[in-house]
Amino acid sequence: MAYCESCGELIGGGWAFCRRCGARIEQEPRSEGEWLGGLGESDLARGADQPTRRPARPRRRAIVASIATAVVLAGVAGTVLVLRDRRSSPVIALGAPSNSASTVTPSPSPTPDSSFASWFASESSGVIRIQATSCGQSDIGTGFLIAPDLVATVNHVVAAPVTVALSAGGETTTGVVVGSDPSGDLALVRAARPFAGHVFSLASSPPQVGAAVAAMGYPENLPLTMTQGAISGLDRTITLDGRSLGGLIQTDTPVNPGNSGGPLIDASGTVVGLVDAKLLQAEGIGYAISSGPASQAFASWEQSGAPEPPASCSAPVGPPGAGDVLTQPTDPDALGVATTLSTYYNAINAAHYRTAWEQLTPTERTRISLSHLASADSTSFIFSPRLRSLTRTSAGTIVAFVTFTSIQAPGYGPNGESCDHWTLDYTMRLVGFRWLIDLAGPHNGSTHSTC
Repeated sequence: MAYCESCGELIGGGWAFCRRCGARIEQEPRSEGEWLGGLGESDLARGADQPTRRPARPRRRAIVASIATAVVLAGVAGTVLVLRDRRSSPVIALGAPSNSASTVTPSPSPTPDSSFASWFASESSGVIRIQATSCGQSDIGTGFLIAPDLVATVNHVVAAPVTVALSAGGETTTGVVVGSDPSGDLALVRAARPFAGHVFSLASSPPQVGAAVAAMGYPENLPLTMTQGAISGLDRTITLDGRSLGGLIQTDTPVNPGNSGGPLIDASGTVVGLVDAKLLQAEGIGYAISSGPASQAFASWEQSGAPEPPASCSAPVGPPGAGDVLTQPTDPDALGVATTLSTYYNAINAAHYRTAWEQLTPTERTRISLSHLASADSTSFIFSPRLRSLTRTSAGTIVAFVTFTSIQAPGYGPNGESCDHWTLDYTMRLVGFRWLIDLAGPHNGSTHSTC
């Protein structure tokens, strides 16, 4: 038997989320004979399309092992981690101690530069949050504008996406990859509509060692963040995912998962590099792709880049935790309602459609079959949900006003669109000790607007 570490609930086989508290359950990969999302043959007999067979998400240790490889730099053995945010844990393991006799001494933090504060105020509007859905593990990363409708980033953030969501300054739209170079870990994304934010310039020559720099991005799924440091080395080469990546800038600027693709700027506000990776078992050793070769690739793709076809799979996966519901209401039942809705949204994002279906009341399950829910939401990715208000209509019944944004493959939106802002009223009923979704309808006559 197994029990939820958060609330002690007995865990059933194949559970992705605790049915009581909504906490994600870390599991070993499922056997080859199990269906993704819990869809079995009895469900398929009711009309569900056969999903792609794919193991459930591996444990965090396996995730780290799959993206971290050994690298030797200046005689120090270490582990490099690409800086997309997989949201598998709020803590990044720093790996085993170095087996080298050498030691790494952290560089002292530079004195904060007032010019960076002014650059953050003027340039942060051009730093883009990237959330992609893919056929495997999906990530949150960062990009930045080099034109109102062009977002520069690194390839591992948008590698083989089904859909890409771009957000900045309260604006959200979708994007398509128009250029990618896996060997150089670079990518260019064209937004469906232009952003009004700052357009960055890229330096044509490398910075000097010791020069002050700052990184902007969305580390660990946090709001936009700036950190400061210095250039500590040039023309570095690392081994990442079994391939060599050279010509990198080394910096002691603090960077974390989610920073990948974000701009590393100098004291003039010019981009000198794109944040890419860090050495886990040392302090203050991060890497960025130099802006020189990056600018050449971007210029080529801007002129001739054609949209790359989206990846194709029956159950794409979005970044974990994106469906967590923010709540402001002071009603004592707000947490219970938010927990159910968070479980519902996150299960859809993870393609665990049975878990999402089990957040519906028994009455609603008779109206909406598991196969219908799986088919309707097969390409949907839900993010930024917020519980705006609760209205108690009777004993055991609450109407929850919720807003969120969704992206989906073209043709799957209500009118065929790929990005929508939603305003919904969920009728929630108390069944036993849990609030379940009984009905969803428009709020003040409106259900959605196009991004």
